[in-house]
Amino acid sequence: MSVYRPNRKTRRRFSPRFKLLCGGAAAVLALAAGIGLAIYTASRPPSVLSAASVPPEAADAEEEGIVVAIDPGHGGSDQGASGLVDESEITAWTAQALYALLEADGRFAPVLTKDYSETASVDDRAEAAGLAGAELLVSIHCNSDASPDSSGFECYALPPGWDGHEESAAMGVCVAAAVETGTDLRIRGENGVRYMYFSAAGERRVAEYSDQSAYGAETFGLLDRVGCPGVLIEQFFVTSSSDAARYGSQEGCAQLAQCYYEAICSYLRLDGEDTASSGDQIPPP
Repeated sequence: MSVYRPNRKTRRRFSPRFKLLCGGAAAVLALAAGIGLAIYTASRPPSVLSAASVPPEAADAEEEGIVVAIDPGHGGSDQGASGLVDESEITAWTAQALYALLEADGRFAPVLTKDYSETASVDDRAEAAGLAGAELLVSIHCNSDASPDSSGFECYALPPGWDGHEESAAMGVCVAAAVETGTDLRIRGENGVRYMYFSAAGERRVAEYSDQSAYGAETFGLLDRVGCPGVLIEQFFVTSSSDAARYGSQEGCAQLAQCYYEAICSYLRLDGEDTASSGDQIPPP
């Protein structure tokens, strides 16, 4: 199984430093308002290597930052949702921009769960994140609907009753708040954070952030399998003319990636502020 990461050491998911950075994150469900927008024209990250091709000296190198796994949804033979723009292209552009932002910040070591042009199963992507020692996961997707009026942003966290729910929900709140501050996208639901459940028959049920019932149903498999705090983002509707016009380009995807980068820094309290005492307060569920 390939791990898509430029020449870096793999490590366990929860290092002591990471635990310190995340201390109290589950109880902190607020985000300092971001200042301005950075429009970053994304370029493809450096060539990626399989775990087997990393030379021994690199494996013995000093640890290099917090490992953030970026999951570009769909790709290859799986094109995802189609509309005014294609989901697989949008997720690739966004993942490229987020990768570049994290790579430029020496506190992070970004990895990809797969190459943009390849098809990979949920298990394969989860395995790639695990082998890379992922400590955070951002899975990037887009929505679609038969109605052209459906629009906006939503972020799915690990549901109540699952191990890691609190951390995942806290991360989701940071992501949704950053998008609300940094874009004009409609924030769907109570605050942009939702939970997805799948019945044995394959039926979907969406629950809002404040619904803390543990329904005991399946959820998005990747969030369950990676073993670290993660969110699955539905950036916007590819079937919405307004959403696609504003964010269906490399520039629009870079704007969204900037929001995700700022949210990651806020969740980890790397922005120099105590997010519990600054910005608008979002009550816990």
